[in-house]
Parts: sequence; C-alpha cells; structure tokens
Amino acid sequence: MHEDLKKAVQHPFHWPCTIFFVLAPLAIPAPAQVNVLTANYGNARTNANLNETVLSPLNVNAGQFGKLFSLPVGGYINGQPLYVQNVAIPGKGTHNVVYAVTLHNDVYAFDADTQQSPLWHVNLGSPVPGPDYQVADLPEIGILSTPVIDDTTNTIYVVAHTKETGNYIYRLHALDIATGEEKFGGPTIVVGSAPSQNAGSHNGQYSFDASQHLQRPGLLLLNNIVYIAFGSHSDTGNFHGWLMGYNAANIQQQTSVLLTSAHGWGASIWQGGRGPAADVTDWFTPDNWQTLDDMDNDFGSCGPVLTNAGTVIAGGKEGILHLLDSQNMGHSQAGNGQVLQRFQAIGFGIFNMAYWERAGSPIVYVRAYNDAVKAFRMHGSQLETKPFTQSSFTAGLPFDGMAVSVDGAAQFSAILWVTATAKTDNSGPGVLHAFSASDLSKELWNSNMNSSRDGLGSLAKFTAPTIANGKVYVPTFSNRLVVYGLMTQKKLIGDVVNSASSLSGPVAPGELVVVYGSGLGPAALAGAQLDSSGHLSDNVAGTQVLFNGVAAPLIYTRADQVAAIVPNGVSGQQSVQVQVKYQGQSTPTFSTTVADTVPGLFTLDQSGQGQGAVLNQDNSINSTANPAARGSIVSLWATGQGQSDPDWADDVLAPSPLPQPKNKVNVNIGGQWAQILYAGAAPGLAAVIQVNAKVPYGTKPGSKVPVVMRIGNATSQAGVTIAVR
Repeated sequence: MHEDLKKAVQHPFHWPCTIFFVLAPLAIPAPAQVNVLTANYGNARTNANLNETVLSPLNVNAGQFGKLFSLPVGGYINGQPLYVQNVAIPGKGTHNVVYAVTLHNDVYAFDADTQQSPLWHVNLGSPVPGPDYQVADLPEIGILSTPVIDDTTNTIYVVAHTKETGNYIYRLHALDIATGEEKFGGPTIVVGSAPSQNAGSHNGQYSFDASQHLQRPGLLLLNNIVYIAFGSHSDTGNFHGWLMGYNAANIQQQTSVLLTSAHGWGASIWQGGRGPAADVTDWFTPDNWQTLDDMDNDFGSCGPVLTNAGTVIAGGKEGILHLLDSQNMGHSQAGNGQVLQRFQAIGFGIFNMAYWERAGSPIVYVRAYNDAVKAFRMHGSQLETKPFTQSSFTAGLPFDGMAVSVDGAAQFSAILWVTATAKTDNSGPGVLHAFSASDLSKELWNSNMNSSRDGLGSLAKFTAPTIANGKVYVPTFSNRLVVYGLMTQKKLIGDVVNSASSLSGPVAPGELVVVYGSGLGPAALAGAQLDSSGHLSDNVAGTQVLFNGVAAPLIYTRADQVAAIVPNGVSGQQSVQVQVKYQGQSTPTFSTTVADTVPGLFTLDQSGQGQGAVLNQDNSINSTANPAARGSIVSLWATGQGQSDPDWADDVLAPSPLPQPKNKVNVNIGGQWAQILYAGAAPGLAAVIQVNAKVPYGTKPGSKVPVVMRIGNATSQAGVTIAVR
C-alpha cells in the first residue's frame, strides 16, 4: 500500500490544527444581532437581512405582532433608517440606536427599543422648497438619500441639500454617531468637474450644477471612499449623471468625479433611491436605449443587485429582468448577445426588488403597477421565467419598499416585508405587509388588519423597511418613524434541520440537528457543557430538547435555535415528537419522521451549499484558489450517519476505538465514485463523521466539482462542491 494511503487509514484525523477552522460552523451559529449600515442592507443591494433571529412566521401574526410606538420627526423620511447596536451615548448610557433623516434636513438618533426623546438631533440647514424643482409630492428637499455608516470609525455620512440666498448647495457631512458632531473636516460643499465636450464646458471641463440635480441614490462606502450619486429632478433642465468620491477620513478631499454623459446630456443616476452596488468594474447598456429614453422607460429605475454567483440582476420600467455576468457585462451590443438572460417578468415597472440568496434556489421579488408581488426562482444559472408564487393582494403604483428577513439557513423563518399603497395616481396611505417568503400566497400580517392599532401613515416611496433584531422600522411621509415588533412572545418550534445540510425532513439516530423556533433559550448563545465523566449535558442554560420524551445532548442554545443530537433510541421508530423546554415552559410538540440515515455534508459558509468543508492532503483548506489534485486524499465531514459499530453513545465525544457507520459509506466526486480510505467518527467531536476519500483520476478538474456522500440508501444534499485540479 502507498505510504500516503497507509497514513490516511491509520490516522483518520491527522490535521488537528486546521480542522477547528473548517468545522467552526458546527458550533457557532450566525450572530444574534445585526447592524444595518447602508441602503438596501449592504453593498450588494439585496434588500435582505439574513440574520434576523427573532421574527418569523411563527410569531408575525395579528395576535403577537403589531405597532409598538412611533417616533415623531420634523419632516418626510425618504432615506432608509439605519441601525447600530450598543452605541455609547455620552451621559446617556449605551443604546441600540436607529438613525433617521428627513427632507427637512434633520438627522435623528433614537433609542431603537423604546419610545423616548431623541438621543441627539441636528439640523443641517434650510431645505430647498419642493416647488423650486417641480416635485409635486415633496414639500421640501433636504436629505433625500440614505446615509451610510462606518462602524469602524463611528461615523454617519449624510448629504444635505440647502437653498441659501438663492443658491442651491449640496454638502457632505461626517457626523459622530454618538453625538451628531461634525468630524473628518466636515462639512464640505459638493462641487466637481469632469472632461466633456458638452455645451457649457470650459477648457474641456464640465462643472456640476447643484440646481439641476437630485441626490437620491443611497450613499456608498467602499475602500474608505464615500461615493455620492446624482440624477435629475423630474427630468427637467440640463441634467446629467454624476458619481463623486470623497476620502472618508478627510471629506475635504475629493478622490474622483465621473460624468456619465460626457458627450451629451441625461444619463442620470436615480435607481429609485437604491445605493450603487459594489464592487463591479464594467458596464452594460441595452441596445434599445434610445427607444427606452424616448418613451421614458428608464432602465435605471431600479438599481442593480449583485449575487454570490457573480451575476448582476437588473430591471427597469419595462418590467424586463436582465441577468448579466459581473465580470463581462459586455457594454452595448446589437442584439444584447452579452446578456445571460432577459425576459418579461412583470408589466410596468420595476422600481425596487428584493433578493433572497436562498441556498440552492435564490429568489427575486418584484411587483408591477396594479399587480401582485411575484417571486422568480433561480434554477441553476438561470431564473425561471414564470413566478413560482405570488401574493393574493394587489396594490397600485409600484412605489414599494421591500426587504427579506431570514434566520440564516432556517428557510421556514423567511419573511418578505413590503410597504405599498393602494392608490393608482400618486403616493398615498401606506400598508406594511408580511408574507411567507417561500409562499407569497400566505400573508402573515398587515398593518390594516388592526388599523386603529397598527396603521402606518403615508407611504415613503421606494424606501425599504429596516428589519433588525426583532423590530421593523418603517419610514413614512407622515413625519414619523413607525416601529413594529412582538407584543407577546410564545415558545414554538418552526423546523428541525440537519445541521450540515440545513434541510428539513426525517431525522436519524445520532444525527446533529438544529431546532429552530422562538423562545427556545437565552438571548445570548450558551455552549455545550461536559460533566466530570466527559458526557454532554442535556440541559444547557435551562434548555432541554426532548425526542419522544427523551432529553437529547445539546451543543448550544439560543432563543431562536438549539443544536441537539438525536438520541439513538429513536432507531426503528417511524416518527418522533420533538419538544423544547426552557425555564420550565414547553413548546407544543413538532412531529417529524425517522430514517436509518440522513447524511448531510458540512460546508464552509454554514449554508449547506457551495464549497464543502474539505481538507486537502497537505493539511490545507480546499478552495478555488487551493484545489485538490486528482489522485490525492481529501477529508470531508458529515452528520446523519445513523447507527455505528461499536455503538456510539449519543452524549459522548468520539471514543476509542473509533466507531464506524453500520451502513456503507460512498463518496461521488464529479460523477466518479471515490476510493474510501476511512469512514468513521471524527475524533474529538460528537455526532460527526470524517470520511477520507481519494479523488478519482477521472474527475474533470474545476473550481466547483459536485460532491455527494451516500450512506446506506440515502444521499447528502445536492449543491456541495470541491475544487479539483
């Protein structure tokens, strides 16, 4: 036998230092709290909070969820509220803080959890009267965009528009998030010029005219540069598109100026207020751009969304969705042959969208004029061209705000939040809707179900609600920020999933599972406990998980999830009743079936999809940049292997001799069955097996080669990959 193969057989766990990094997802769930620091929840502009651990379809209903309070402000709120946890306010203690800006040029810092006076408030000057710009639905124009926060320097960057002795001025401000005081040289007047041959150019330079432009898109912070984008007001005047960059540490220093229409006019950057997406260094224009321009069917009515797969999703007033390669957008080509996919998704028009990067099949949400909200699923590398689900309600003008909230890989917990108006002629009274993000026909709640208690007020056009840590912060054109949340909390189980694959379904004896729900444990994560004999405790921080009345060993517990090992005693049963007890109170039972094996492969990002948690033969972590050679040995980790020989007690770390699954283990890499050199308990871990496999020489090299594990008659989840050279 080759020496490497001998070593692999004799030392199944011979990379002890690296393995803890690879298997970190086993014991560390996503953070319990999240900050919202920029428009649309991040620079990919997905309008999705993937770490909402409190709100789910279990508790968002008319009985438990509603308006908690409103926070009065001095004007319309058109920017998305931003959220930072644990901000130390001088003389006022530490607070979770929500930041709101108004068209009256106000910046407010409110305690995010209680109704009280602002922690601080500043006004940044007299706004521009709305009639000056022929904007019918805005009485004044001050701070129109969503600010951006740098939580490494505790700074919020804001652009305010003022009219001073007849002059129109934009200023960039850098404010301390704890005090509202100016910092980093702020404020600075926004000016700029760029090379151009346009009429009005001087010495080959065209200068920015503040009176001709609106600063509507959210600000972008990237690589310590604050980017500010400008478009037109009502498509009037001599307008252009501008993108200017300023040094975040010294905002007096302008770093870049881009004029989008250097040889013409127009090409404003509007995007319905969405922030510029980053980081892509290419461009695309549809071949019918002139027709779109003539008919006012802006392609830029909705800003682009970046996906983890390296694609760009874009759409405009025509209602056509485009899928583009972010590394090769192709500029403008007759026939649009560079477009990966293009189809008529809805009618008029796409002004906003939300994108849930759901493991295995991401989803795009859009809505047209006088239509329902529709969801389009990604299948492989393409979007399905017909909606797989849509809402039963329809609304008027497509001025919606949209956002998805989900607790990591717990797909059952996903909610699509939509703010909409029934009016068809202009923005009007708004309604906040909550739908099951997987089935839009299930409306969980809306603010008109009990309008006397939960009524929203006038809709803030296009602005996403901010979901953070159990609350929903909704801007309005009624001079108030409305805060929704749980009015009562019940203990409930939402789903039981394989901790590696994140898939629900049957459970197997000895499988490591995650129980998702609400009220299951303490707010802060509490980890596993070992007794004096090395056995895992079945009670952590007052939490117990019962399978048919038998307490299971626990790995961790938190209010929204508990990781437990399915007791071996479920073997041979058809089904099992799962129940969680916390501080003496129990959830209703949750029923699931039992199988001999339910294999799940661990992945690096905890999603159950993409790059597997795999070690190469040289101790290094397998990745696109570090592929495994064909013929080399790789190690994979899984759970759900079922019964072992010798018996493996469910509450102990892997004993000696190392137990091995009673059911045969096979691994398929790129369509080729691999030679198995070891398949058994992973030393030092509970409920997890390690499998050492030889990459078949016949495997086709690639950065995303599919890998599947079969144990007995069951196979692991699809969508896990390994890099092979």
